[in-house]
Amino acid sequence: PKSSCKIYKPWSENESRFYEKLSALGSSSMESGPLQILKKFVPKYYGSVEVTAAITPPVTDMMDGPMQPEQSRHIILEDLVDGFIKPCVLDIKMGKRQRKMGSSPDKEKRQLEKSLSTTSGALGFRLCGCQYYDRKSDSLCFLDKYWGRRVTKDKVQAALQLGFWNGSELYTDLFPPLLEKLQLLQQCVTELRHYRFWSSSLLIVYDGGLDNPREMVKSLDVRMIDFANTIFLSDNPTPDEEYVFGLRNLSTAFQTIWSSASSAPGKAAVCPPSAIAPSLPPLPHAASRKNPRLPETIAEETKPS
Repeated sequence: PKSSCKIYKPWSENESRFYEKLSALGSSSMESGPLQILKKFVPKYYGSVEVTAAITPPVTDMMDGPMQPEQSRHIILEDLVDGFIKPCVLDIKMGKRQRKMGSSPDKEKRQLEKSLSTTSGALGFRLCGCQYYDRKSDSLCFLDKYWGRRVTKDKVQAALQLGFWNGSELYTDLFPPLLEKLQLLQQCVTELRHYRFWSSSLLIVYDGGLDNPREMVKSLDVRMIDFANTIFLSDNPTPDEEYVFGLRNLSTAFQTIWSSASSAPGKAAVCPPSAIAPSLPPLPHAASRKNPRLPETIAEETKPS
């Protein structure tokens, strides 16, 4: 489901430039084909705005005089789970290693070590978060990025299954359209030259609160997010091989999950994907209705641009 509801994300020049370029894309662009397809895989962009934070100062500070409201620029994006009854989200960090523009040598070293100690280095992706709806307990369950870092290569399929688990069975109907979307995205990124989507993430979302299987399938969406470190290498006309590598392995993992569930539906219906327990137990809690990765900023809008 889509609506006019928007979310606000702290502004970065590089990310804003990327969204502006996609928004201004014309048919004359040499890469208009892949870029036009890419637009379908990113949140809708509504420009940027100065927001004024609503701050309640401590009483002692109020005695010193009125505080000036804090203003900061944000980009305005589509809320990918607006209208969802029970938003289910898989947040996947893509690439064999994370990079940040202008980072120090120490920061680069830590990022490399993180990649080597997680599935990023081996598979080109790692889980940064998972939210799924357990119908048996009527609760949203959330697993954070620290849980994702502990998922090993041999446990990644079991971890991915959690995103499609409802407490008693897997939503196997979601896998065919998911694989189709991932294949289209992989083809798009393969044909897209010069771009590097460093430290970006892939969101897989669907509404776990729907009772109608067809409506749940319609709610399934796959989007790329986090483009603060995306760059265009004018002298390197190759695709982002690390991103393609991650997409290929991600598709393979989901294909294996779907094939296993399809060949033994009875077993899949009664056996939870808990091969990662007890070392990586799910941590259910009362989660927010909104996507935890894209929180809505409550702020006063001023000076839209």
